[in-house]
Amino acid sequence: MQNHVSIVFHGHDHIFAKQDLDGIVYQEVPQSGNPPRGDMNSAPRTAAEYGYLSGKLLGSPGYMRITVSPEKVTADLVRSVLPEQENGVRKNHEVAFSYAIPAL
Repeated sequence: MQNHVSIVFHGHDHIFAKQDLDGIVYQEVPQSGNPPRGDMNSAPRTAAEYGYLSGKLLGSPGYMRITVSPEKVTADLVRSVLPEQENGVRKNHEVAFSYAIPAL
């Protein structure tokens, strides 16, 4: 808050977690190459162990694609899926979640 930021990126909890607090987005970036266990669209079993109790929680693997324009910042969670793991609901490079932060 002291530095008037809109978003803080941090890592290494192996999950995707987006939480909003006091007008700031706190974005935990996911592990990009960790093979998923179970459903990739469900919150990981360890989210609470990492201290994430609210917000958007998704499992790995994937990476963040950040697009900055004069009007907004767009953050996309893009899935990383091996060819043999792709199916009708799980595709490599699909955007699993997206949000935008308007310019100040």
